[in-house]
Amino acid sequence: MKKKLYVIIVSAHNLPEYKACLKLKPDKVVLIASTIMRNKASLLSNQLIVNSNDEHNKKIDIDVLPSAGTEIEGNDYIELNKWLNNEFKSYIAEFSSDEWHITLNFTGGTKLLSALIRSAYSWQEEHYMALGRNDIQIIGNTATAPIALDDIRVSPDVHASLYHPRVKAKQNKYLKKCGHNSLMQVASALMKQHNMRIRESACPWQVISELIKSSKIFFPQNVNDKWHLFRWEEITDGDRQPFIDLAYQLNSAEAYITVDDNGLTFPTLMHKESSQWRNFIKGDWFELIMIQWLAEFAGESEVVSNIVFHEEADDEKGREADILVSHKGNLWACEVKVDIAKSDRDIVNQQKLLMEKFGGIKGAFLLAPSFYFSFKNSESREAFLKDCNVNHIKPCLAVSPRHVAEIFTGKNTFPINDEQLARYLKEGSC
Repeated sequence: MKKKLYVIIVSAHNLPEYKACLKLKPDKVVLIASTIMRNKASLLSNQLIVNSNDEHNKKIDIDVLPSAGTEIEGNDYIELNKWLNNEFKSYIAEFSSDEWHITLNFTGGTKLLSALIRSAYSWQEEHYMALGRNDIQIIGNTATAPIALDDIRVSPDVHASLYHPRVKAKQNKYLKKCGHNSLMQVASALMKQHNMRIRESACPWQVISELIKSSKIFFPQNVNDKWHLFRWEEITDGDRQPFIDLAYQLNSAEAYITVDDNGLTFPTLMHKESSQWRNFIKGDWFELIMIQWLAEFAGESEVVSNIVFHEEADDEKGREADILVSHKGNLWACEVKVDIAKSDRDIVNQQKLLMEKFGGIKGAFLLAPSFYFSFKNSESREAFLKDCNVNHIKPCLAVSPRHVAEIFTGKNTFPINDEQLARYLKEGSC
């Protein structure tokens, strides 16, 4: 049986070619990269090597062309012809067609580079992978059916590694500590409260969260005690039961709220043992809901959370993406927000910078229902949406799984005014 040589023209987006290699398992891969794509070739090569080091996969040999010291621009006809004649043709001639099955994948690259490479050699097979399709088309042989790639799954963190050299998953220690089911009980209770707020204008959690904000018990300069009592007269002059029920629901994972005749007692910032619980009820709960909803739509293997990108090898903190979604060949970085804190005023620019670091990934905001009320008026809301649009970020008011799924469509997923909001809640679009 002949050995397989797979020649790839590298581009800014190399997931299709990576999947082709996983499917076809070539013995040798040759990556052709213009000067500006050398970094992308290195990332693709690294990921192929990582995959081939798995004990279940065969080792893979990889070359990158042009050789070190030679540069090609990709759109210069004379320069490309010179390189093809001086290096490429002699390189490819070393592989005998009697011993090697030699295939070109010309999915990537400039039109000129692709055309010249195709005509520079009598390829035994040529492959092309169209945007939006999950298969490899065999060019020039209409009798051969496309090679389906439905069985090739690439997790978003691996997908991200084709754009950035230092990608690491951050363990959710609180999820491991409490378990998914108990935390989902808390998250579901808070999601219900937020949906009640946007549909009915008031809910117990709105009252409690406003008391927490106004008392500043989660701010170090305002706290001396470990516990803070919100008296019933502060909370409500009516029925206490909805507040009691909510308190017990928030205690599903860890019981830190005390309910008695005086009122509801919450741990403060000084109560160190409850720090993870406080972070969860402040906003981490919404991320857990979004992960579940996205997994229902895109598939569990296509969604990962808490991915950190390190700018340099010694950059310990890095930049975190709340959720990464790999969908139809596109990588989405999704930022999750419950409301706008003072430190989050520039969230659009922060997301834009993250997208630029990767060069070509898509961005989205998954925003809790109460986020709609974070704006002073419809004009400021419209300015936020315009800023998102200019920077190619898709904002989504995440009221239901249906709304979240629509970020991957062309539909508007954030209402500007109350009239659009009513239609959005009823129909799922603005």
